[in-house]
Amino acid sequence: MPPEIESIRVTPIPMIIDPATGLTITVEVATRHAHAITGRLATGAELSFERGPGGEDARSWQARHTFPPSTPPGVQTLTITVGELQDTVDFTLHAPGARAETRLSLAVSPDSGEVGSPVRLSGRLEIRTEHGWTGYPGETVDLFLRFEETGTLLGVAAARTDGVGQFHADTQAMETGHYFAETFPDNRGHAATSQAIEFLVNWRHAKRFETQIPAYDIQDSVAASGNVRHTGVLKRLVTHTRDTPEPGLPRYEPYPDGQLEAYHRTAGPTKSWKKATGRATTNGRGEINFTTKATQPNMPSGRQHKAEWRVYFVGSDQYCPCFSATRSIKVT
Repeated sequence: MPPEIESIRVTPIPMIIDPATGLTITVEVATRHAHAITGRLATGAELSFERGPGGEDARSWQARHTFPPSTPPGVQTLTITVGELQDTVDFTLHAPGARAETRLSLAVSPDSGEVGSPVRLSGRLEIRTEHGWTGYPGETVDLFLRFEETGTLLGVAAARTDGVGQFHADTQAMETGHYFAETFPDNRGHAATSQAIEFLVNWRHAKRFETQIPAYDIQDSVAASGNVRHTGVLKRLVTHTRDTPEPGLPRYEPYPDGQLEAYHRTAGPTKSWKKATGRATTNGRGEINFTTKATQPNMPSGRQHKAEWRVYFVGSDQYCPCFSATRSIKVT
């Protein structure tokens, strides 16, 4: 299968150049079907990646790079290459004191649950002023889950801080991993990230069977005010059926009533798939047929752009979750 880049994250957050030591960044990349990856900054500097957790199907990678103290503030562009596939991410270096300090807290409740059970993510964003720390209202906070086994990042929710800087969002349990929050204010405050908090998924069955979405598609283009239609088939691995109760050769059959979510690709210092609004269910023949709005939060607006989409089967106690292949659409 062709390689895919699942997510890219560049830390620390915020990125402030120290006048004495410069700044060392860490780049974390999650891939599928990749045997090696390379990274190159627009300055020409090459990054060497080390293998992290995972296997050939899904794996994480990590690299570090140090900017010297003389590096000017501004936007840096990093290109990640996997085979013939390339993806880029932009991040901004700041001079000390360029913006006010911020801090971001996160609480996860409960700290464990079964697949599909409700999870509440809440916290507070604060900014340091001449009067001390105070709530930072009106800012968007993105909430992520990092899968424990593969290092893949998924944007599971987004929230806006209220008048005292507090926020909350609701999601569903997906996989064992760590939740964390990020924010990139547009005006006076620095970017901030929260502490990562572990969440444990409890499985009723020790063994789960594979699933796949072998035929997923969307239309070629859509108006920004229109809808993206997702079609395909969800299948599950079986070794026997009601008609043939004895175990036989493994095969895939349609999976009816499977819970699905749609994800779109977003850019920024953390580039990952983010969940679109709403959920869908396959019909009695395992067929996928539902729509999402073409324009989602944090997408470009007011100009033509390309968007990437995929669907995700959330899994069950007996069947593993899975992603479809990636499809691109032109938004006009």
